[in-house]
Amino acid sequence: MTGQKVPMSARWKRRRAPKPPDARELPATPILRVDEARTRVEKARIARWVASRIISWPLDNCFCCKRPIVYGAKWIELVNDNERARFHFDCAPAWRAQQEVAARKAMGLNQKETSP
Repeated sequence: MTGQKVPMSARWKRRRAPKPPDARELPATPILRVDEARTRVEKARIARWVASRIISWPLDNCFCCKRPIVYGAKWIELVNDNERARFHFDCAPAWRAQQEVAARKAMGLNQKETSP
């Protein structure tokens, strides 16, 4: 590098702070409907209920279908605190869906009421 060092005042001479956006230019933030807020709370309750159903299971077997997980197969591990269970990659969504249905029944949530 050759040349002289430019003083600080000259470095920032042309730099300006961006103008604040006009209120008309800002995107409107959507206000949550009561139904959407309720579904968020229900989803959180269902997720906690499903997580509480995980128990320690031998890590070489699928928790859903009880078949062994062979070497090289895709698998998913679900954890709740110290409880661990492994699933085949295809079994995990099916197990979770079954547990969500059971959670809705146990909590008295009607699936028709929560769907938008």
